[in-house]
This record gives sequence, C-alpha cells and structure tokens, in this order.
Amino acid sequence: MGKQEQEYFVETFYGGLDKVEKDKAVERFRSNENFSILILTEIGGEGRNFQFARVIINYDLPWNPMKLEQRIGRIDRIGQQSKKVFIYNFYLEGTIETDIMFALDKRIHLFEESIGKLEPIIGNIEKDIKNIIFAEEEGKRRKKMNEFNRKLDIEVKKANEMEMQLDDLLIDKKSFKMDDLVTSLNACRDVKLTHNELYLLIKGFFELNDKKYGSVNILEEGLYENTGVQTNIKLNNDFFYEIQDNKLLKNYSGTFNLDLAKEKEEIDFFALGHPLINAILNFCRSDKLVGTFTRLYLKRELLPEHLKKTLVSQNQIYLFIFVIKFQGYILENQYSAVVIDKNGREQENLADFLLDINAFEKLHDFRDENFLENNIDITFIENLRKKAKSLVKWKTSQWKTEIKALNDKIFEIEQRKKEKIFAHNKKLLSIKLESLKLKLEKKESKKPTERQLLNIKSIDDQQRRQERLDNINKLREEIHFLEKDIAKVDKKIDDLAFDFNDLKTDMNKRNLAKFYTNLDAFAIIQFSE
Repeated sequence: MGKQEQEYFVETFYGGLDKVEKDKAVERFRSNENFSILILTEIGGEGRNFQFARVIINYDLPWNPMKLEQRIGRIDRIGQQSKKVFIYNFYLEGTIETDIMFALDKRIHLFEESIGKLEPIIGNIEKDIKNIIFAEEEGKRRKKMNEFNRKLDIEVKKANEMEMQLDDLLIDKKSFKMDDLVTSLNACRDVKLTHNELYLLIKGFFELNDKKYGSVNILEEGLYENTGVQTNIKLNNDFFYEIQDNKLLKNYSGTFNLDLAKEKEEIDFFALGHPLINAILNFCRSDKLVGTFTRLYLKRELLPEHLKKTLVSQNQIYLFIFVIKFQGYILENQYSAVVIDKNGREQENLADFLLDINAFEKLHDFRDENFLENNIDITFIENLRKKAKSLVKWKTSQWKTEIKALNDKIFEIEQRKKEKIFAHNKKLLSIKLESLKLKLEKKESKKPTERQLLNIKSIDDQQRRQERLDNINKLREEIHFLEKDIAKVDKKIDDLAFDFNDLKTDMNKRNLAKFYTNLDAFAIIQFSE
C-alpha cells in the first residue's frame, strides 16, 4: 500500500466577505489541525496579521514593492511562531518580471533584510516599473531597464552612505544609563497595571448607579471554541451623554487577556490606549463623575500590628493622592500617595497598604449606607490638603533632582545631535555650492569674446555658422540654469541657518524644567471594628 497523503484544508479571504465572515475564515485557517492553506486577494495584504503562518506565496506580484513588503510583513513580524518564514514569488522566466524581481531581490534585498532606510526610494519605483512594462519596443524596454538598475544602484548607495554618516547622530541609549538611574529612584518605580486589575476597574465602573453607563459580560469560551475568555461591553445612552464622543461604538467585543489578543486580532484588546478604556478613565478623572471624594470603610482588624497601635484612637484618616508633573524637554508624571490623621501627621507606609489592589476587597467593607457625615468641613480638609502636599513635595524631592538631571542630560544630547545634523546638512550644501560655482566658472571661461562672436557670425558656411551659434545659446542657457541653481543653494543655506535658530529657540521654550504638584484623588477612611 502506498503512503497515505496528508490531508489539507483550504480557506478563502476576499473583499466580498463581511467582518464576521472574515473573522471566521481567519479563525478556521488558524485553528485547523490539518495542513492549512489560506487563499487571499490583495485585501489580505494589509491590516490582518498571520504570525501563526510560516509560508507566503506571491502568485500575482504587485508592481509596488511597498505592497510586496506589506504582504511579507503579515507573517514576518514580532510574535511569529516559526523561527523561519519562507517567501515564494511566482513569475515567468524570460519576461520583464524576471528583471524586476532580480532588481528587488539583489539590489534592495527586499526579501532578506529591513528596508526602512530605502522606503523613500522604493516608494517611487512603481512609476518606473510601469514605464518599463509599457514601453512599446523591446529595445526601449531593455534600455529603460538598464537605466532603472543604474538609478536604483545609485539611490541605494546614497541611502547607505547617508545612514553611515548619520550613525554618530543617533543617541546611544547606554549613555543615558537609564537602568541605573531609574533603579536609584525609589519614587520612580514602575507601577504596572495588570490585565485583571484593569478589568476589575472597568467592571466596577459599569456597576455604578445600577449599571447606569452600561454593562460588562464575560463569554467563558469566547466567540469560537477554545479561545479563552472574551468580554462584551455594551454602552448605555447615559455614557454617551456624559462623554460626548461620537467616535465610540455602542458595543465592543474584546479581551483583557494579552495572550488571547495576540491569537485573535479580530477582537479588541482592552488595554491602556484603547479608545473606550481611555474614555472611561478620563471620565472617572473628570468632574462629570458624581461625587467629590471617595469613602472607604477599612476593617481595623486587618491592619498590621504596628499600625493598629498607632491608629487605636483614630476614628477616621485621610488619603491624598497627588500627581507631580515635570514639564521640560521631557515630560514625566509621578504619583505619590500619603495618609495623614486629623492633626496632619503622616501615617507612614499606610498608603501602599491601603492601595494594594490585590487585597482591596478584603481590606475594605463596601456598604450602601451613608456612614459619613454630610456636613464636611471644607476648611478643615483644605488645611489637611496643604499639609499633605508639603509632605509629598518633600518625599519626591530626590525624584525631582534625578528627573531634572536626566532632563538636562537629554536636552544637552539633543542639542548636540541637532547641531551635528545642521553642520552635516550645511556641509553638504556648501560642497554642492562650490561644485556649482566651479562648473559655472568653467562654463564662463568658454563664453566667446566679442571678437570671436563677430568671427562666428562672419562664417560663410550657413550650417556651420548656425551650429556654432546654437552651441553658444546652449552654453548661455547652461550658465543661466547654473546661476539659478547657485541662488537656490544659497537660499537653502540661509534657510537652514534660520530654521536651526528657530529650532534652538523652540527647544529652549519647551525646556521649562518646572514641576507641578496637584491633587488627583482624595478619600476619607473610617474604621470598622
């Protein structure tokens, strides 16, 4: 018996499918256990990512190399599951396609390496390719192909030289010593919001006021089988009324799970930066959200022993969260929380304890009754705020010193980089100007004198005389155009200097190097025995 052939699965993806049908087609291709083949039209070359695939066959080659690069980028990308990806290009031997493929492969290495530096070049190649293909005669096509190759070689050489010249202008990240610097900043530690914490925040928001703003529903199995947790979010009209953002949708289907988001790009990834998540966070931070402060009911028995003794006589404490903004050449935000008692004394380490999101529900007793007095003494709270602000300024003084030093260092490096770029561009223009002046000088030296011009005009042979006069007119035109080019380069040098001065002025204006400390959140905390 012969060896049994491996079964294979074929799926199609084209513009006639709607969004749901496209999602299902991609999912079937991805999840099928057999040898899977997906046949796509040009519409599959952009937007969709197929990092779970490892082979791409370009059956119908586009004339635009950028489109070809985009196709390759569908599988050759961060997160690809195969160590190697294989690219096959179909074309007819002996046709103009063969020469074009050779140029793209051997001259710009489209299928081997990153072509980011060549994007300005290949962006104009499509027009050249069309001119070659539609040349009427074979001889003209061959001539244009040779010109195309020479032009491509020159442009690639220029791009490589420019990249080498600008290498020293790139900032060496090591020179910042960012890791050492940030490690030394106790107040500058990264605060990472996990996917689950963000989900709890969004879920809590939509439970406000009897789900006034919308609802969150989890689909345990997702949209398709075995795809993990998927979440549907439905927005109510009250939310749109408060937000007033017509770009938001009525319904969202997505996930807070990063792994699932990587697998299923057809659904949304609910994370910081998503328009809905950003809208919710901005709304919560605005005055539109009803309430002027947070009320927390803390279970006293769960406090650490040293805090129980410190707070034994306290019925209520006050949590202030400030945002410290640095506005310089770099922009930095730092959040700092402080807990004080009614006398303005700080309860050290209590803020971190209270704000531990993993223990939040265990620490606090969430009740519906209004356990706080309605007549809050605004003057009393304002005085506490001033004391808390002074504490925060003192606690973040070291961070401010370090950020200021980092800003100054980055600003100095950026200044040097801009100066090098200016000097480099000025040098190139100066070299070009000198070259043009030399050409002009040579052309000027070839101009006939008045006596020579009279001699030419007196030549009896009319054809010979006309040729000489035509050459003189051509020389005058060349001199005229050289003079115009020299004037243009002179202007570019002047403009470059003006632009550089404007750039330095803008950099200095931007580098205010100021700190702003503002109250971001406030909570009154009572104890339950």
